[in-house]
Amino acid sequence: MIALHAWPGGLAIVVEAHARRVAAVLGPDGWRGGEPGAVLPEGPPAGAESVFLRLPAWLVEQLAALEIDLGGAHTEFVRLDRLMARMQADGRDGAMIVLGRQPAAVVLSGGTPHIIEPDVPAGAPVMPVLAAASGWIIVFSGKVAMPTPPVQAPATEAQAPTDERFVVASHIARAVPDDVAEAIKAAAGEPALAVVAQLDGVRSIAEIAKGTGLTAAQVTTVVKLLAARKLAFRYVSRVRPPTGARTSG
Repeated sequence: MIALHAWPGGLAIVVEAHARRVAAVLGPDGWRGGEPGAVLPEGPPAGAESVFLRLPAWLVEQLAALEIDLGGAHTEFVRLDRLMARMQADGRDGAMIVLGRQPAAVVLSGGTPHIIEPDVPAGAPVMPVLAAASGWIIVFSGKVAMPTPPVQAPATEAQAPTDERFVVASHIARAVPDDVAEAIKAAAGEPALAVVAQLDGVRSIAEIAKGTGLTAAQVTTVVKLLAARKLAFRYVSRVRPPTGARTSG
C-alpha cells in the first residue's frame, strides 16, 4: 500500500510493503527519511489530507527500494502526459503513481509504459488514463521488473489407449481414396498408409505400431483422422456364452 499525507508546509509518503515500511517526509529542509523501517514522527498532523492506494505486492515491494524523484506535485498543476513523455525522452525507468480522486499507476520499463491494476484494465492505452487521473503525483526512479506471465505448456490431444482396437470401413480397406491418403501422409507420413489395412478389429493400436514399425502416436493419428470422417470405428467385442449354455432372463 502507498499512502500520502499532506498538510500546510509538509507532506509525507509512506510505502508499506510486506517486509518493510518506508517513509519520506517533505518539510522546509527538503526530503528526509526514506530508510527501511522509518516512521512518521508522531504521525501526520491533525487535519492532514490522507490518500491511500493499494497496488500489487510485486510492485510495492520494488517501490519500497526505489528513490522518490518527485513528490508533492498535483495534477492540477502538472500534466501527466508531458511528464511521462519527458521521462521517456530521458530514458528513465521508474513508476508514476497518482493518489486521489482518480488514482493511476504506470510503470515505465525500457521506455515502455505499463498500466497497473486495480483501477484500470490491463492493456489500456496509457495517455487516456493519464489524462483522466486526478490527485497527488509520486514519481519513483529506478528499475522496476514487470512480472513474467507464466508459460503454459502446449495442450496435447488426448490419445486413444494403445490396447483399443478399431475396424475400418470395408470399402476403405480395399482402396484408400486419394484425398484420404493425402491427409494421412500429411498428418503421419507416407508409411502410415499401412495402418489402414491393419484396422481389422483384431489388432490393437500397440500391435499395429509394432507390426508396421510406426509409433503408437502415428497409428493413433491415422485412427483419429479416419474416425473423424466416419471411416473407422472402435471395435467392441461381446463375450458370448458357450454353445448350449443357458442364460437367465
